[in-house]
Amino acid sequence: MGKKLLTKRDINLNLYLLDNGNGLAEGVMSDVGHLISLTLEINPETRSIEDAKCEIVISPFALCKAVEALDKKLVGLKIERGITKKIFKALGGATGCVHLRELALELINFIANSLAGMGEGFSVIQPSFSRKDPQTRHNNTYESLKNSCFAYSYPYSEHKKLLADLNLDNQEG
Repeated sequence: MGKKLLTKRDINLNLYLLDNGNGLAEGVMSDVGHLISLTLEINPETRSIEDAKCEIVISPFALCKAVEALDKKLVGLKIERGITKKIFKALGGATGCVHLRELALELINFIANSLAGMGEGFSVIQPSFSRKDPQTRHNNTYESLKNSCFAYSYPYSEHKKLLADLNLDNQEG
């Protein structure tokens, strides 16, 4: 069966450590009709958004640029359970932008995963985290990410049995 690419959408996410100890998360979404940037400054201790900046560079209508001002509704939000609903309320609906909301949710998930484990005294922002063995990574982030996905619905000690039950026992990690 042949196929023909019609369009595509790219979302790029980056997280930087600022000199003041905060994180600066940048997200850019681009497709045939959009180029949207969202930058969030995050305090890793409080997990709060301290600053937000949206820039709509390309959009289908000039009026779309008006939603840039919604970025300030993100300031003060904490990255914790329930933030998805708050993002929907702040950026969605008739006064919002589905694309800005999509970008914000991707960025929030990226930040949450990057900050996971900090409450246990282990900073996953450090590149050394990804070089830890799977059990250490899981154990250091389990309480923060418990029930956020299939792997975090179970303690690591149960993973081997689950892999065998699912006929995936030849998988690493």
